[in-house]
Amino acid sequence: MMPADWIILQRMGASRMMQGNRVAALLTAAVAVMSGGCADDSPSIFIRSIVAQVPMGTFCTVPLDQNGTRITEGRLDLSVSNSYQTAAVIQSQLVARADQTSGRTESNIVQIDGFEVEVHDQSPDGPIINQSAFGVPQSTVIPASVGGQVSAAVTIFEAIPPALVTQLRNGAQITVDGQTVTLPPVCVVNNTGVTNECPVPSFTSNDRRLIVRFRAYGRTLGGVEVQTPYYDHPVNVCCHCLVRFPADANAPETAMGAVANPDCNNGVAPVDQSTCSPGQDFPMDCRACPSNGPFARDAVCQPRGYSRVSGMSCPR
Repeated sequence: MMPADWIILQRMGASRMMQGNRVAALLTAAVAVMSGGCADDSPSIFIRSIVAQVPMGTFCTVPLDQNGTRITEGRLDLSVSNSYQTAAVIQSQLVARADQTSGRTESNIVQIDGFEVEVHDQSPDGPIINQSAFGVPQSTVIPASVGGQVSAAVTIFEAIPPALVTQLRNGAQITVDGQTVTLPPVCVVNNTGVTNECPVPSFTSNDRRLIVRFRAYGRTLGGVEVQTPYYDHPVNVCCHCLVRFPADANAPETAMGAVANPDCNNGVAPVDQSTCSPGQDFPMDCRACPSNGPFARDAVCQPRGYSRVSGMSCPR
């Protein structure tokens, strides 16, 4: 395990846009600072894994432990969340070169400037959703490695943005054999029987497997451009698949002889990893539902059969 203080968490945008030919720059960096290494065989920076955020008091962070909970396959509930966030561990193999004796300053600290992202349908070789890649500006610093160990930083970025989530929810487009194909909408909502008093529809999910392919790019303090190889992260998108209705969330009926309608009004949700990014990767207690989701909160976070009027029977 590497020293914890090598992990740096940054979550802020950056103004610098994508640079030119980073593949050639990476080759230059590898030759210049890694004694003849090849860009394809021994990249100077690389993405190690995707890790989960965890709650710490009133906020969430990524633990200073690269061996924390890894997300090997993500999930995104489009009835709850408007985007998909990833926390990527980026490692650097660039060795510290500072020398106080000779007055040489450190040039192998890496500044990450952003990510290039493609969202593919079904497999890494599948068509790109919405037929285009996109960039995500970012700012993260990775120290130079010391003592023969690789240094690292963790950065959180938006891997599937709201515009793309909306398209997936309603039917995104891909190109197959030169033809534009519209995918089935992930969320199919049946509003039969839905009224102000009975606000919960039924949801049908057309699950879709996506591959989020991305790489980070930036430059060293010495001015050499670097980039990681591509990293493929599978994400299964679904509709109303992560919301759970635990028995203790159901408030008891108070009116004598009232119809026992289900609800999610009792108590509070326990704080866990699902609290940090509601609607992605982990099952979520209905009491933890956000109020700014794509649907009305009661429609998603109350069970089917719920009524706003005590004693009224609603469709189940």
